[in-house]
Amino acid sequence: MHQLRKCLGVDLGTSSVKIAEVSLEKSGVRVTRMLSRAVDLPPGPMDATRQSAVIQCVRDLLKENKITTKQAVFCLPGQSVFIRQIIVPRTSEERLRRIVAYEAKQQIPFALENSIMEYQVFDLGNPNEVKVLLAAAKLDTVNEFMKFIEKTGLTPVAVSVSSMALFNFHVFDAAGYEALLAELQPGRAAKKAPTRVTGAEVEAEAAAGAPAGAPAKKGFAFNLPKFDLSALLGKKKPAAVVDAAGGGDGGPEPRELGDDYFGEDEGLEEIKAFVGIGASAFDLVIARFGKHKVVGFPRSVPWGSNDLNRSLQEKLGLPSVEEAEAVKRERAMVILPGREDEIEALGADPDASEFATSWADRLVLDLRKSFDYYISQPDGMAVDSIVLTGGGAQLRNLPEYIEEKLGIPVTVKTQLETKSLSLPPASTDLLLSGFVNATGLALTGLGLGRVSVDFLPPEQKTIREFKRKNVELGLLVGAIVAMLAISTQVGQADIENKRAFLDRESGTIQRANQVRAELEKAKQERQAVSDRITLLSKVMGDRAFWLEFLGVLQAAKPADIVIRSLTMRPDGTVDLIGETKVLGSISTFQENLIKEKKWIDGKPELSSPRRQFSPLINEEVFAFRMTMKARGKVTRLAEARQTLLPGLTAPTPAPTAAPMPGMVPGGMPPGGVPPGGPGAAMLGL
Repeated sequence: MHQLRKCLGVDLGTSSVKIAEVSLEKSGVRVTRMLSRAVDLPPGPMDATRQSAVIQCVRDLLKENKITTKQAVFCLPGQSVFIRQIIVPRTSEERLRRIVAYEAKQQIPFALENSIMEYQVFDLGNPNEVKVLLAAAKLDTVNEFMKFIEKTGLTPVAVSVSSMALFNFHVFDAAGYEALLAELQPGRAAKKAPTRVTGAEVEAEAAAGAPAGAPAKKGFAFNLPKFDLSALLGKKKPAAVVDAAGGGDGGPEPRELGDDYFGEDEGLEEIKAFVGIGASAFDLVIARFGKHKVVGFPRSVPWGSNDLNRSLQEKLGLPSVEEAEAVKRERAMVILPGREDEIEALGADPDASEFATSWADRLVLDLRKSFDYYISQPDGMAVDSIVLTGGGAQLRNLPEYIEEKLGIPVTVKTQLETKSLSLPPASTDLLLSGFVNATGLALTGLGLGRVSVDFLPPEQKTIREFKRKNVELGLLVGAIVAMLAISTQVGQADIENKRAFLDRESGTIQRANQVRAELEKAKQERQAVSDRITLLSKVMGDRAFWLEFLGVLQAAKPADIVIRSLTMRPDGTVDLIGETKVLGSISTFQENLIKEKKWIDGKPELSSPRRQFSPLINEEVFAFRMTMKARGKVTRLAEARQTLLPGLTAPTPAPTAAPMPGMVPGGMPPGGVPPGGPGAAMLGL
């Protein structure tokens, strides 16, 4: 992404238009404008009538607020873009392009000749592999979207994805300007835009034996003396996507990436889920916030807060959607379990609140399915916290309800974490939550997006780059002419003075070269230590194995049994000490474990129960010891779910199963925590 000093982020929704104007300053980034206008139409699809209304909203906002900035970043809806993450061997750029093109042909569920494919390479420090974010959209979808946004009168400099705009905002908010720039800094000198390949080009190049996706060489090239134009241009050097080149042609074959990949010792990391609830859709991005802030799992669901408005209008007999929206904001609230009396006390409408709670249950179900799918991946982990944004996040009691149902802390984004992003003086807490996507798009336009996937059509990107390079080329030619004019006036005396200076400073130059050699040696030694740490981290095994095993024990254990001690050894041997008031429950527990053939190897050994006094319940109980062997401890116990069936662009819903022993209806154990999820290690204590 090329560098701009000022950019607009334009979020074109079906119910409203939001524009954020962002400018780059020395100390960080300033949001100078946050503008919004509702589309004066009832909820519906983005047809020709609604497109005309949206375009008029954009033009009115620009004119009324006297906005002169024309460069803007737009976004495609997340559900119209196919996104997948894969791991490929670290290799040359040419071979990497061929690998990604081959993977695209296998993964993309629609015809390549009718699509635009984008990928971005992330170097996370592993000496053998790199992570690749692969994205594709149908060519017809992109072309129709370009015709739509060109009528706004703005100049599109990039076309991102709604879920990636959400992710980019939260990364900037968590890392800050300086830290994010430091992460993007290493590749700035050799910056290359994310590679864009059309489906037809992939097919043609594959048939010709050329590197798939390799750009055609155009124009001319020549070598010039090194000359830094940043001072003349008044610009900072643009941040770059990390280049994928490096290493040899060897290495393992590419493999699909279920969540994220890390090649270095990351230490503690936090798994966050960012949920942007819009009018007609909501975006979910599970992100890993460790040393490298990367996408773990993105998903876009085609329903949102408009569904609640329609339900309120139909069920309550309201004459218009506007009145339903007013009821939702002023008289509806999600009913928290055990706090039903609060409805009338807070002046809420009981019927409207019932419908709001049903809508919230649907949201919780979709989130739970996504979290379960993410955890089932080879390196999947439980989500630590959820952050809500968007207009739908303002529904009263929604964060508390989701937290109660999922057992995960939930907050609404109302405050900035970073000091390097400043908002307009008149902005409010609710304003920030609604402008997250628009601000994330504008940050991407400034070159500060962690993910810079760009679906701008190739011909328009070529024109954009040509215009930018023409300006820089003109300045460069002017600078060369000036240098030649000055050099002709330099006398022989000045040349001799410079030679004498070089002779005097030859010792300093020699010492500098020695220091540089020592630094290079130290860098190689540091890399050797890093490689050893990487190897050590690989033998630590699957961190989620024992959490899943504890979930199996919890499901098999009768409710009256309390586990007093549980020892799990590296070789898979498990010693369990428990107690119960019902003698028959011990044999039931043993029989349930025997049925878990995928988890338990053979029949658990059971000692003879003995009566003893339990200080936990101040009664006599039957104490017993059980020893078992966990099956498949050397690798993963259960195979990961299939990522996506051919032809699908979103995970299929998990099949409904009968509750397991120890589970309440709805698939949740007592206390509302799923097996293997947060708090699973508590068992019966």
